[in-house]
Amino acid sequence: MKKTVFIILLIFACSKISMAQKESRFQAMFIYNFTKYISYPKSKQIGDFTIGVLGSSRIINAELERIAKVKKVGSQKIILKKFASINDIIECHILYIPVKRTKDLEEVLKLLKGKATLIVTGKKDLTSKGASISFSMKGKRLSFQICKKNIKKQNLKVLSALLTLGNKKC
Repeated sequence: MKKTVFIILLIFACSKISMAQKESRFQAMFIYNFTKYISYPKSKQIGDFTIGVLGSSRIINAELERIAKVKKVGSQKIILKKFASINDIIECHILYIPVKRTKDLEEVLKLLKGKATLIVTGKKDLTSKGASISFSMKGKRLSFQICKKNIKKQNLKVLSALLTLGNKKC
């Protein structure tokens, strides 16, 4: 009996991990695909295209690294930068803030104000606090909230097609 309960719990735990892994992989793919709908100033269209991740997000980092090896943004090579703390953040094209680091959003916004950085969070409803895009789940489906006003504040332009794909929050 104990063995059966243990096996059931193990299967349940593995399915949870699998769901979390799938969600992280989809978030990474979304992050890459956002690049197709965001226009950066001319000064940001040369050199490498930098995607930063604040803190540790193993699955997203691995997936973004995989994408960076085979994809480009226009003619720009994708570079992934991992920032252990806010003090480590350098200018980047996209900064992803995982759920466990969203408490740092306010400081990040101050640091990157107007620096042409798309700020994407892993936690729902943070567009109301200044994020450009926030991931959310609709049932078992990954979705995102988008705020055109916050994107404009970062000196970026968003194509209307992306606004129709996401849930507008401001």
